[in-house]
Amino acid sequence: MLSSKIKAVFGDLAVDKRIASKSEFTMLPRYVIENLASRFVEKFGDDYAAKLQEFISKYYYEAREREKILSDLMKFDKITIIDEVRVETDIYKETYRAHLENLTLRDCMIDLEIIEEHENLLITGMWGLVTLKYAIDIVPKDRDGNPLMTPVLIADFQPFQCSFTDVGLFREARDEFTFDEWLDVLISTLGLNPKVYDRRQKLVLLTRLIPLVERNSNLIEFGPRATGKTYLYRNSTYYTRIFAGGNISPAVLFYNIARRTLGEIGVKDAVIFDEISKIKFSNPHEMVGKLKDYMESGQYERGPK
Repeated sequence: MLSSKIKAVFGDLAVDKRIASKSEFTMLPRYVIENLASRFVEKFGDDYAAKLQEFISKYYYEAREREKILSDLMKFDKITIIDEVRVETDIYKETYRAHLENLTLRDCMIDLEIIEEHENLLITGMWGLVTLKYAIDIVPKDRDGNPLMTPVLIADFQPFQCSFTDVGLFREARDEFTFDEWLDVLISTLGLNPKVYDRRQKLVLLTRLIPLVERNSNLIEFGPRATGKTYLYRNSTYYTRIFAGGNISPAVLFYNIARRTLGEIGVKDAVIFDEISKIKFSNPHEMVGKLKDYMESGQYERGPK
């Protein structure tokens, strides 16, 4: 049976997506729920769904609860939450700044051992169970005594994702499967049932992955709604940005001159325009011109060189 073979080859990296599909926790990315559901079913068996719901209800907080979390942190000195942590390197001050994306809390301190143990915090960011401590006594300050960081310390981090990415492991695992078996592995990874598709249909579905693995690939997909066109990009990887309508500026897409930061095209593997007819460009002539140039050459210019 293919599922048994996958488990034997990949070990703890294998996740049973059928388990996660029975639980709807839309506040968290699908790949996070799949990881948690797989863990909970091994520990609690048939009671996993209720236990998982209880776990998420206890530790997950909405962004609107930010001030309540900070208040509790001041009162109790420590609190544990579910959040996405990203870490950036401040090379000028020889330190690191951690950001809690869901709680919209920036410039937190973080234990260096956590960064060393989970390097993907510096690359993609990671979801996990985060222990926060109120640490106003150790906040670094400038010469005038002004705090340089938020008085919040990430003291412990239990990841819900892989801490390191080892592509070589997957290359080696490929040799354990036939071509058709590997097709089924990939289709299953997308959250689809390979048994209901023939080989050609599977290959067509896998074309959705091309922009993620081939440089400067441009793909247009036409199809009815609710057929998984956007679902794959939203739930399978961090390296995508989906624009589902609204106004898009050159600063967001290409380069923000004021902040001197790259736009989404520069930092993501794929940028997806969902329902392109509902998207508006704030500067149509500049946007269309740069998009045409980028789609043809893979390069664009904006701001200082």
